[in-house]
Amino acid sequence: MTASEIISLIGLIGIGGLLKSLFDLFIGRRKIKSEKKQEFKETRYKAIILLCHAYVNYESEEMALIIQRPDIKSREVLFNELRAEWINMVLYSSDKVILAMK
Repeated sequence: MTASEIISLIGLIGIGGLLKSLFDLFIGRRKIKSEKKQEFKETRYKAIILLCHAYVNYESEEMALIIQRPDIKSREVLFNELRAEWINMVLYSSDKVILAMK
């Protein structure tokens, strides 16, 4: 093996390491973005579930709802809030989820 081959081999290993680092960085950023998107979806779904529970059990949940969400003063306002959440689901939910919620 000549000196130029050894230098080429060292350069190749260095470039390979650099490419691997760039690839790992790209994958890491993509993973973080995906995790944040998933957290957002979970938060929205939890809000919808809690609002649905409050709507179905409005009489027993009215006081807790007034404490947590003072802007919701009636069942009609709660229904409008649920409808707004359902419309917002178009932004982040799959068609399957939207149809199931409908």
